[in-house]
Amino acid sequence: MYNGKLVSSDFHKEHKDDKGANDIRNCIPSCRDCNCSKWSFEFEEWYKEKDFFDEERYNKIIQWTTNDYKLYIEDRPPYRVVKKKNEDNNKFHYELWSVDELRNMIKILATGDKKKDLEPYINIFFPNKVL
Repeated sequence: MYNGKLVSSDFHKEHKDDKGANDIRNCIPSCRDCNCSKWSFEFEEWYKEKDFFDEERYNKIIQWTTNDYKLYIEDRPPYRVVKKKNEDNNKFHYELWSVDELRNMIKILATGDKKKDLEPYINIFFPNKVL
């Protein structure tokens, strides 16, 4: 709903806990109105006061934020390749980062001008993993 009318819109990444982590276990897809109205309220406090509150949907959201999100992060490689702009010119470089189980970047392991430049480092640090 937007201004009282049903409209289709892109989903936003809404945090279950506004002060919580910025990762998949704390995110819930939401429409623009919900994203704007929740802001710093605790999820349970906000959702249970809404006209569209539904116990079944509430339970699905809780299931996602406590368990189901893990299905989307467990089979991913323990690294990330990030494209970054060089500070001294308009060119780019690539960085290889180790990540934790929630895909948060921990430590930079290597850099290269091309993504392909990182393959030898991936083979050293993460044998049997693919770029």
